[in-house]
Amino acid sequence: MNGNMRVGTIVQARMNSTRLPGKVLHRVHGQPMLQYLLESLNRCKSTGEIVVATSDKESDQPIVNFCNNYGVQYFRGSLNDVSGRFKRLLETFHFDGFLRICADSPFILPEVIEKAVEIFYTSDFDLVTNVFPRSYPTGQSVEVLKTSTFIRTYKLFNKDQHFEHVTKYFYLNHKQFEIMNFYCDNDYTDVSLTVDNAKDIVMFEKVITNMTKPHWKYTVSEIVAIYRDISL
Repeated sequence: MNGNMRVGTIVQARMNSTRLPGKVLHRVHGQPMLQYLLESLNRCKSTGEIVVATSDKESDQPIVNFCNNYGVQYFRGSLNDVSGRFKRLLETFHFDGFLRICADSPFILPEVIEKAVEIFYTSDFDLVTNVFPRSYPTGQSVEVLKTSTFIRTYKLFNKDQHFEHVTKYFYLNHKQFEIMNFYCDNDYTDVSLTVDNAKDIVMFEKVITNMTKPHWKYTVSEIVAIYRDISL
């Protein structure tokens, strides 16, 4: 992989979450959840340009307002065809590769992102991931894809799940692609650091409260230790 490739970061965000509407802008200790995620991304050397990908629906205007106030780029596209939203964004920003992060992962850690992007830069995989199979906690999921592979493959998408879940087609048809999965030193599949519902918000608040240094300075094992302490 050419080290001069342009890799950008796409944060997938929407307000109309089924289980917890508006969760991405839910304020924890005075700042929106999405800001925690962006603070981590901004501490990475390898994230490149960061773009928040949201929908063109009025319901997602608060995300656009946040992006304008925070100073991060955004792109608006289809609400339900999320893959199409990504395709149009990639045709606009001309990234050679992209890191995909979901906005419900406010604890995403620079050490995980840097590992994924380094593998992508130093190899020639279509997709670098840590969820196939998973060993990291949920909420520490990262995927780096070749833009050319993604745009070419989008033409083959033909089911709702392909359009709703950006990388689903690749995993369902994994033999057609060069996929590299990297693993955590420990199996943390029993740990959920994703913020998906009201109970998860409480967990997120408790973990942040128990931190003694900036959240982006933690390792996966350190965050898991706090999570397990508060879960007892």
